[in-house]
Amino acid sequence: MVPDTAADPSIVYFDGTYGTIQPVRLTHRGIGPVGDAPQPVNLALAGTATASSRRDPWQRDLPVDTEPNKHGRRVRVHLSRTFEAKNAIDGSNGTRWLPAPGDSAPWREVDLGAAKPVARVEMSFTEPTFGHAWMLEKSSDGEHWESCGEQKEPAARSPDVAEKIGMARFLRVRILGGNPGLWEFKVF
Repeated sequence: MVPDTAADPSIVYFDGTYGTIQPVRLTHRGIGPVGDAPQPVNLALAGTATASSRRDPWQRDLPVDTEPNKHGRRVRVHLSRTFEAKNAIDGSNGTRWLPAPGDSAPWREVDLGAAKPVARVEMSFTEPTFGHAWMLEKSSDGEHWESCGEQKEPAARSPDVAEKIGMARFLRVRILGGNPGLWEFKVF
């Protein structure tokens, strides 16, 4: 008997007769911790994001090298990208937040909806190999901020991590150096 792929979508199952891969159900869950350890909950997924600015979206139609269809037309692919603040808390590595060109003091913030204990924040910056300098701040009201982590000099790593944050409703990262933008901003 072949297990139901919905039972654990992080495992690829093979058909016992022909050795073909059964359909995979895609999720944003990822593999998570190995073993029986509970998977940490990313509080940012249920949050609301804002930012200092966002880059304008772009769209392009790209030709694809295919045979003409029955109407004599070649296939074209329509690509579009948005760079909104919410893209960095959607659990997808295919979207990102980028500030507008010329934003000299870029920041991105998440509102968790209520004050919650925060143990760890993981920030996956765009172009991590060039390094980033940043300051992470927390707030209970969105007006009074307290520093709770920083990287003063650009360092090449991914993700950048701040730990032992404490109680916070709002978390804001100020990007002080490096290519401004975030693929993901996770709060545990």
